[in-house]
Amino acid sequence: MILKQRGIIRELLLSASLFSIFYLLFFTGCSADKQDKVDFDRETVAIVNDDTITIYQFKRSYESAMRYTSDVDNSENRRLHLQKMIDGYLLANAARGKKLDTLQAFQNYQEIAEREAMREYQYLEIRSTIRLNDDQVHEAFRRSQESRLVRHLYSRDQKQINEWHRLIIDGKETFSSLSKIAFRDSILQRNGGLLGWIIWGDLDLKFEDVIYNISKGEISKPFKSNYGWHILKVEEIRRNLLPTKLDFERFKVKNEKKVRRILQEDTLSSYLNDFMKEQQLTLNVPLMRTIAAEIKQQYQDYINFENIKLRRLPSESVESLQLRLYDMLDEIIVESKDHKWAVRDFIKRIPELPINFVLQEFDKAIAFAVRNDLLARDAYLEGLNRKPEVKEAVFLRSQDWLARLENQIMLDDIQPEKRPNFTDEDVELFRLQEWRKTKTQFLKQKRSQTPIQLFYFRLDSIYH
Repeated sequence: MILKQRGIIRELLLSASLFSIFYLLFFTGCSADKQDKVDFDRETVAIVNDDTITIYQFKRSYESAMRYTSDVDNSENRRLHLQKMIDGYLLANAARGKKLDTLQAFQNYQEIAEREAMREYQYLEIRSTIRLNDDQVHEAFRRSQESRLVRHLYSRDQKQINEWHRLIIDGKETFSSLSKIAFRDSILQRNGGLLGWIIWGDLDLKFEDVIYNISKGEISKPFKSNYGWHILKVEEIRRNLLPTKLDFERFKVKNEKKVRRILQEDTLSSYLNDFMKEQQLTLNVPLMRTIAAEIKQQYQDYINFENIKLRRLPSESVESLQLRLYDMLDEIIVESKDHKWAVRDFIKRIPELPINFVLQEFDKAIAFAVRNDLLARDAYLEGLNRKPEVKEAVFLRSQDWLARLENQIMLDDIQPEKRPNFTDEDVELFRLQEWRKTKTQFLKQKRSQTPIQLFYFRLDSIYH
């Protein structure tokens, strides 16, 4: 069901005009954005040679890692994560010993890391403005006790959606008949715009506010979201039987967290939309289409998404793309009220953009690049790059980059095993097994040679 609903949102985005894409900017891909702002704390939990791992660094790394696993927070998992961080420091220090931190690629990555860290800080500042009251928590509980079967029509044009609403109310048309006009997606056309059973938290807040405030069989008035104009109809409602005050108290903390997250994301989305509207962007659409075609040709091996393992294109690939687009580098691709972006400016930002946008949804890639540049400009003017939290985040990212590079060097140094009847997959599996052995031996040796102090007792007090 969730996949179906996400498909609906994709349909809405595809249905939107090219220009409106620049106002539909939701930040995706940065895990720290989804957590509340943490207190900055320099108290040490480990010392690795002359390097320290602070409580702030540990919390940032640990909470991000926990978000992508099914593990629960406990003392053992905190200690295991601290040991992994120490391994990362040992690998990063080995890379520094080889002067890998002097590579231009590393300098480029540090710039990207700083821009991302400042953007996280800006987003967390915006989210921190949200304050909950009892009415919001009770409403969240009410919605969490229901699921609703919803039908829906969409248009970019307010006049069109108003006309459809009138025709439905007058009985001259139905959702089923109008869905064939409203949607390009064949499933939505056939099922009359049926979104399916909606559970609280599945969709955009504006959608849900309408969905949960109309009765069964009722058709909403036309309303506007970040995507365009809509009409909704609630076909059925399923409710939990007689929720009690005890149920409310039992789920109160969970609901508070969920409603805070929903409100935070809605606040951030509205802020970014308004921020981009203020820029008064003008797009060179023919040039955008030309560049998109050239990029697809350059990276055609990546187009098959079943084989893609990278979230972003490597920075070293930018140089070859610049050569390919040499005659167009100085052409203006986007203008705002006080700034211009040439093709070379966009290409420079490719390594910090989601790979699927660059290769398949180029208009969004341009939008993200412009938005990121504008936010970075404001961040530098505010001096966010000097904030301790930002410096810590950049340091953690840099350590991770160097550790991954050292891991890659270890893997590259392992020669493929040539044996009869070995497939390419067998060769790769052998290399990975040998790499794990090499890494384990390396870390064991480094741990025996490196002074390491651990302060486990501080891990146990972090979340109390």
